Amino acid sequence: MNYKALGVLLAALWCQNALAQEPPAKRLPNVEVLVLAPRPLTHYSTYMGHIEPMERASLSAELAGTVESADFVEGQSVKKGQILVQIETKRLGLNFRLARSNYELARDEFEREAQLFKNNLSNQAKLTQAKNRQEVAQVQMELAQLDLDKSQVSAPFDGVVSKKSVDRGEYLGKGAPMLEVLSLSKVKAKVNVPEREIGYVAPGRKVVVTLDALGDRVFEGQIQSLGLEADSKSRSFPVEVVVDNPQQALLAGMLARVKMVTMNLEKQVIIPRDAIMEDETGSYVFVLGGGMVVRRPVLSGIALGDEVQVKKGLAFGDRLVVVGQQLVTHQEPVKVLKSMNQAGQ
Repeated sequence: MNYKALGVLLAALWCQNALAQEPPAKRLPNVEVLVLAPRPLTHYSTYMGHIEPMERASLSAELAGTVESADFVEGQSVKKGQILVQIETKRLGLNFRLARSNYELARDEFEREAQLFKNNLSNQAKLTQAKNRQEVAQVQMELAQLDLDKSQVSAPFDGVVSKKSVDRGEYLGKGAPMLEVLSLSKVKAKVNVPEREIGYVAPGRKVVVTLDALGDRVFEGQIQSLGLEADSKSRSFPVEVVVDNPQQALLAGMLARVKMVTMNLEKQVIIPRDAIMEDETGSYVFVLGGGMVVRRPVLSGIALGDEVQVKKGLAFGDRLVVVGQQLVTHQEPVKVLKSMNQAGQ
């Protein structure tokens, strides 16, 4: 028996068996990282409100009488000064003509009496009486003119008739409502802004206005005014936004959404929302350093869709794990498959 050969064979078998029993080398987790860069942060807030006309005028009868004309309909566009309603206008027009004639007669008499007085052909008493008659006649003429003017109701501004409450032949008492006119070439959207955001509101600032009734149409608005006193219950301030409305697509009462910038910051840390992990201790991320990942607690800020602002815990230049973070642990070696630079400002 060749003992030497047998020994070699046994040694080979033992080594093979030992190698078979050794555990295989551990495979490193694959990750992808994002190199953080400073980014701007612009945050918008949206407030609900309603559209109101820029101007609204409810017209009532200033004198009693029968309506001689009311030739307009609801929804009709009108021009400033356009006569819409006439009440006893013919009769009051005749009264004015009579009063004007009396005034002209009294004026001529006074002028004649003044000439006679100048030529010493009259006395002071007659001159004074003539002057008084002229003044009384002038007042009567002016009163008749006021009544005539009141009998003709005109549009106070360019607009649209939103309500009609009068018809021809109807008798109206003094103060009876007749119609309402709205100015819609520009409209107002009234919203309430919380006190924590009122610092970003200033007259003249541009905003975006959308309306549920008009689908995807977007309108540009401008802040016109803001209230100086907050509501005691909601702690919000009233804000008025003016929107040009040349085609009168925006109608009074429509629900409006006003979107405005309420935060504008530079050089912020903004990361993908999915990179943040959570457990009972709070929020954390994994950062690559020296070939291994390190767990780092973070404090989140404003949510920006699929991204989030980080107020504390990360710095520009950190290599943030954005893929594979669910499969790693603190201070574990990893294999970096991809490293990306974040687009900065």
